[in-house]
Amino acid sequence: MLVVLAPMVACSQDPDPRVEGMLRGFSPDEQSIVAELATEHPGVSLSPLPPMEPRESTAKPPPNVVVIPPRTTASAELRNGSSMVMITPELEMTGGFRTSLLELNELRPVTQVRIRSDRLTSGDLSFLSELPELDELQLQCRRADDDMMDTVAALGNLLELRLTDTPITDAGLTRLAGLTRLTTMRLTNTKVEGHGFAAFKGNQVLQFVYLTGSPVDDDGVKALAGLPRLTYLVLNSTSVTDEALRHVEKMPHLMLLNVESTKVTNRAAQRLLQQRPGLRVLY
Repeated sequence: MLVVLAPMVACSQDPDPRVEGMLRGFSPDEQSIVAELATEHPGVSLSPLPPMEPRESTAKPPPNVVVIPPRTTASAELRNGSSMVMITPELEMTGGFRTSLLELNELRPVTQVRIRSDRLTSGDLSFLSELPELDELQLQCRRADDDMMDTVAALGNLLELRLTDTPITDAGLTRLAGLTRLTTMRLTNTKVEGHGFAAFKGNQVLQFVYLTGSPVDDDGVKALAGLPRLTYLVLNSTSVTDEALRHVEKMPHLMLLNVESTKVTNRAAQRLLQQRPGLRVLY
């Protein structure tokens, strides 16, 4: 695992002993890239850590928590020869950092990217197409739109997609239906109402759908009932009502349903539990 931390510090022309310290633990080929990153971006710090377990495409891995210190501009961690990169607003996604990132990808394929920036455009995401082993993308951007989803839709190896505070609609959601390996989708505080999931009807892979804070309604849940392998459905702080639970009854593999902070009544939730005693319902 590799962690990249980039606090804002003053640039110095003198040899920086911290750069030499960073090189320990990296292979000779990796050292040249690490040195380039540290030289072109004086605030970047890299250090190798013990590897983590590899991701499994058939099961949900535990949440991956990354603690970012104040004023950090980038974070990355490597797991078993692959890597995760975090990009926050202070870091420019072009120039030397982008070039070095792609060089590092040649040695340790980037499998996860997390981006938090309200300055993004579709063009800024173009580098993702150069990361063929990318299987997890997290995007938080208030300027994102449905057209940006075309770039995401081209990432055919994605297993997990998280969109937070990203104002995409169902029109953008439908563009993602071609991601046939996607097992997990987290859409938090978006403009998705849910009817766009009709484009995913019959999808045998998508199992975990989280729609917290999005305006999902009963018709949206009806569309979700077309996902035969759906296992976890989180609808807290959405617009669903008791009517949505009638569609939930048609989800044969559902193990967990969260309808907290919605208009779903206790009576309707209890009725569902009587019909589906093995289902866990949070309400």
